[in-house]
Amino acid sequence: MRRLLAIGLFVLMLMPVAAGAQVGPPAARIGILQASDAWSHRLAVEGFLHGMAESGWRDRVVIPDGARVTLDVPLTPETMQAAARRLTSRGDLDLILALGTAASRALFAEDGGAPVLALDVVNPGQAGLVGGESHPKRANFTVLQLTRQWNDMFHLFHEVVNIRRLGAMVAEHENGPIVTKLREVARDGGFQLELYRGMDGAPDACETGLRSLLATHIDAFVIPSLNCFDPDVPGSAALLEALADRHVATLAFEGTPLVQHGALLGPSATAAERAGVKAAQMAISILGGAPPGSLETEMTFAPSVAVNLATAGRLGIDVPMDLLLSADQVFLSRGMQPTTGNRGAAARSGGQGTAKATMHPGS
Repeated sequence: MRRLLAIGLFVLMLMPVAAGAQVGPPAARIGILQASDAWSHRLAVEGFLHGMAESGWRDRVVIPDGARVTLDVPLTPETMQAAARRLTSRGDLDLILALGTAASRALFAEDGGAPVLALDVVNPGQAGLVGGESHPKRANFTVLQLTRQWNDMFHLFHEVVNIRRLGAMVAEHENGPIVTKLREVARDGGFQLELYRGMDGAPDACETGLRSLLATHIDAFVIPSLNCFDPDVPGSAALLEALADRHVATLAFEGTPLVQHGALLGPSATAAERAGVKAAQMAISILGGAPPGSLETEMTFAPSVAVNLATAGRLGIDVPMDLLLSADQVFLSRGMQPTTGNRGAAARSGGQGTAKATMHPGS
């Protein structure tokens, strides 16, 4: 009997230890709402998850079944609002990521459920998501604001290209933040803006749009966040080729993947990584109990640039030496995989000082 009692006591002593050994940090149950499967949204999610991993949350992010909602385009505001309502009413989420302006507006309007962190929003102020001094208008909602990213990148693009007529593609009835920002930079830069408003989700919408814009004699083009320009989609390379053949310079806000495949200029992968780390820090603060509306939302940093010198040569463009020296990534030919290098040679050929970069040598 004494032996059985001793064994029983020993087992009771071990039980808390075993239970404690199985209990780890709580998982973060995260929902996601996005208007489409645009690869800009995928890059935003990848950057966020990378930032969470860098912050020690690699194995603590859980997306429950049905909590990642991707809607097909074209879609109506009613469809988006209904999706936002379903997500906020689940009751099992600790945080919701809103990707893009439409999803952010819909979740903002719900004003209930889990806290919301909005990413990949072009102009939060114009979208009505932030108020005075760029503070979110809702205590349970916040948005990562990449201050002046559009303006700074357009300034660099205009400096290199000297734009006369800029082409862009938008949805048929789009008059929101994207159009406002395009008109703003065109006005500030003193060049003409040509908008193609037929992006309705049709399979040939991109080709039709490009033909329409090329007929207006554009000399520069903003590559939209559409899957037809995704480097992994068949036919995307032909679109970039058509633009280069007509000597149209291209600005890719999705950055490195498109610059690697032939766009002239765009933000480097470093920009997405920095934004992802910042978004992860905001998310971790929210998960720790901080009110979303109390967080610092603005992120300002010098442009992290990727440039394709092969495309510049094809277009007859001389890229300024100071831009080459400050660029994070310089591609010497299309489609090459990155290798680490040093741009000291560029500095020795006329610039001052040296700078490190990721170089992409041709064959």
